[in-house]
Order: sequence, then C-alpha cells, then structure tokens
Amino acid sequence: MGLRNLFAKHRTPEPAAPSPAPPRIESVERVPLTAEQQADLSAAPAEFLQAVGEAGVNQLHACGRGGSRWQDDPQALRAISSILRDLHLEEKNH
Repeated sequence: MGLRNLFAKHRTPEPAAPSPAPPRIESVERVPLTAEQQADLSAAPAEFLQAVGEAGVNQLHACGRGGSRWQDDPQALRAISSILRDLHLEEKNH
C-alpha cells in the first residue's frame, strides 16, 4: 500500500438499492380426492417406506414446489422410491 492510498480520502459507497422481495407462493387449493386417488395415496407411502428400508436410508431431506407437500403426491413418492431402489442396486453391484 503506497502513501497515496494511505492518505487518500476514503469514500463510503452509496447504499445499494434494496433487492426485490421474492415472489409469494400461493397455497394450493385442495380438491377432494376420489376413492381411486385416495387408494393410490395410501399405497404410495407404503412403497416409499419399503424402498427406504431396502436401501438402508437413515435420513432423507426433500422439499416440494408450489406450496404442495411431496409426501402428499403419489408420483413424487414413487419417483423417490425408484431413485432409492436404483441407487441401492448400483451399490450392491459395485
């Protein structure tokens, strides 16, 4: 650091403009489930828990989008179950 820098006036930067607020996520309106959808929603968690047990998973962190819970979505549960099964098979084969 030279003398010029040491004795120069230090200017404080102008405050930055505030960042915009993140978009608000609207809650999802829940419609009543049909008997078939209710049965599907009941079966998916059982498949998920079986996959978790087979893979030996101790913890799982996941989040949903759009205000919905992934635990309430049979497609999401089956997708995660499939991923866990595939990873478990890969580990067994290596």
